Amino acid sequence: MSRRYNNYSGGVGSRRKSGSNSVGRYLFPFVVLIAVGVIAVLLFNLWKVFFGDDTNERAYLHIVSGSVDVKQWGTDDFFTLNEDVLLLEGDMVRTGGGSKSIIEFVDGTIVRVDENSEIELALITNGGRDSKVSVKLNRGGMWVNKTYKSTVSEFVVDSGFVDVVVPGVTNFSVDNAIGSVTTRVYTGDDITVNILGKDGGRAVETERMTVGQEAVFTDEVLDKYWQYQSPNVISPFSDGVRVDDWYMWNIAEDRNPTEFVVKADDGQIKFVEVMPVVFEEDEELNEEDAGDGEMVDGVEGGENELGEEGNGATKEVEEPVIEISTVSGAKPVLSSVSGIKETNAEGFYVVTSQVAEIMGTVSNASKIVVNGYTLQQFKEGDTSWKYYANAAYAHLMKPGENVYEIYSVSSEGVESEKLIVKVFYQPASKASNTSSENSAGGAEGSAEEAAE
Repeated sequence: MSRRYNNYSGGVGSRRKSGSNSVGRYLFPFVVLIAVGVIAVLLFNLWKVFFGDDTNERAYLHIVSGSVDVKQWGTDDFFTLNEDVLLLEGDMVRTGGGSKSIIEFVDGTIVRVDENSEIELALITNGGRDSKVSVKLNRGGMWVNKTYKSTVSEFVVDSGFVDVVVPGVTNFSVDNAIGSVTTRVYTGDDITVNILGKDGGRAVETERMTVGQEAVFTDEVLDKYWQYQSPNVISPFSDGVRVDDWYMWNIAEDRNPTEFVVKADDGQIKFVEVMPVVFEEDEELNEEDAGDGEMVDGVEGGENELGEEGNGATKEVEEPVIEISTVSGAKPVLSSVSGIKETNAEGFYVVTSQVAEIMGTVSNASKIVVNGYTLQQFKEGDTSWKYYANAAYAHLMKPGENVYEIYSVSSEGVESEKLIVKVFYQPASKASNTSSENSAGGAEGSAEEAAE
């Protein structure tokens, strides 16, 4: 009995061991395949990090004018560009004085960089609606166009303590100057501005801006946010902003964006501007048209169906009479300059505030033009007009003497006689030292006017 039991047990044990080895032999190839697959994926991702070229996570830089420097991710020094280049996540762009450049991302977002600016491409991901671009604006200005290709990806501008978040399709700008950050919305959807805490962490308050609004975040304004005082910083931007050269260039680009194509030349990727096609007339066709006579029924200089003779004979055609209106537009009348109605001895209105408000009246005018710029807020039939000369833009008002030529345009398109307004801008810091001189000058000016 004992032997049988042992033999029986041994037989079963042998069969069980044999079955276990058989299962292992079947599973082993699958385990090897899974391990090889995991290793392959890891190696591919590692190769992609070091050698891969993800075309969805890059942008193209085009130099319009001036000098542009770039610092590639992982390096310490900037180098000056001689031609357009490909930008990747982590790269930094720095522009010099008088410089303009255009950056186009793969998702279609266009960023134009102003002179004396520095930006960093902090994050570039492209995945349809999950796409996101984050740019650090260390200094200077940038204009973002998301309406060009109706870009739906989120765009974020980090300018220190102010983050501009734009999830929709819109055109906006951000300027990061010393002591202030200015944001403006020009067209499209609303944008969100997050004001971060002193530690640069979470937002202490969020502002929402719409088309035609600007917000200026100075150090004093930020301090009020940090004290939870909720200052009022959003306001419509004035006509003076629209005269700036940077604004005019961007508006022209928004209306008719410069188009580029990406080309590979000798292994180098280039951002090439698309030049318009110019069709020239066929020279042979011009020579035929320049003949002396016209072939009619096989006879040169014959009579055509209208009875007109050939051989260069022409029928006299009465020229239409063009009536030119001689009705001149009404000359604008000045009311005041920043509330000041008296000039100094030289005929200048002396102002000390950064913005000079030039106000006046007019009749029968469809437009008001100041130094070549048409006021956008003035509508045909209005009887009053207003122009802001902002010293923040040197070409609008600079310290010292400024002259403004103002005229109206009638509905017939006839310009009126020009109104000349002379403004002397004396910054407030210097005004206190010469306030008595200004008062005396104003009195002399009044006496001189009375004498005339």
